[in-house]
Amino acid sequence: MTQKALKILAIGGANIDITGFSDEPIKMEDSNPGKLQLCMGGVIRNITENMHRLGLPIKMITAIGDDLYGEKLIKHCQEIGIDISLSLISKHYPSSTYLSIIDTNGDMIVAINNMEILSQLTAEYFQMLKNEIEQSDIILLDTNLNPQSIEYIVKTALGKIFLDTVSTKKAGKIKTFLSYLHTLKTNKIEAEVLSGIQIDSVQTAYKAVNYFLKQGVKQVFISMGKAGVVFGDHNQSGHFLAENIKSINETGAGDAFMAGVAHCFIQQLPLDQIARWASAASILTSESELTNHPDFSIQRLKNKLKQISSC
Repeated sequence: MTQKALKILAIGGANIDITGFSDEPIKMEDSNPGKLQLCMGGVIRNITENMHRLGLPIKMITAIGDDLYGEKLIKHCQEIGIDISLSLISKHYPSSTYLSIIDTNGDMIVAINNMEILSQLTAEYFQMLKNEIEQSDIILLDTNLNPQSIEYIVKTALGKIFLDTVSTKKAGKIKTFLSYLHTLKTNKIEAEVLSGIQIDSVQTAYKAVNYFLKQGVKQVFISMGKAGVVFGDHNQSGHFLAENIKSINETGAGDAFMAGVAHCFIQQLPLDQIARWASAASILTSESELTNHPDFSIQRLKNKLKQISSC
């Protein structure tokens, strides 16, 4: 499979991200001094932008409101060259927004999102795009869609799905469809929800990886936060930990990880190298206040990989 011949499709959420950064440790039930940042976001939109910046041709299917935020999302996609011709524009629902609060350690304290518009991406809508789904070589999917749409996509795609579980609440939508996935990227808590295995160490994370492989998933990546990433396929498993990482904003870091996984899979790298490159992508993104690092590139990833590999 050559890169030129690839057809890559990304399906899921696109948001306007509003992020609050506190100047001091967060005081609950009080007003906290800090600053606000507005940027483009959404799990699939972030993954799509990162893959586009890595030089991969990709189409995105999402739902965008016919409003001011929608105009910003469309303009941004057009400016950087992301194809959204298959996306739905709605006059009846506002564009998705995601509000998060970040503490002084770069960790998210809480987030609220309004993604009602994605309910318009029905199974019937995707049935009209059946040829696009069937003819794609790789499909990146998040769980922001409704369960019926997810079911239709994964069953139509026939093992080409790279899935991001998004959150613990939404991860359960994919539980009965694990056998249709090629790649599963999840965090520790989401993996617990899906597997029923309590993950409190690298060893128990390996048990969860094995569980997903037995369900039919081809390759698995479980983010353990500051404990690194545990990964595995039917040939090998491993754990990668980069130490002394200073994060500014973790929002979007997991999306960059998934973009790194898909990119390296296309380059036919071995699984342990995929985990390292994807970790470098995640760490690079976490060092920016923006959801997507403005200088996300192969060269920056190479530099970051050298840095974290020497830790």
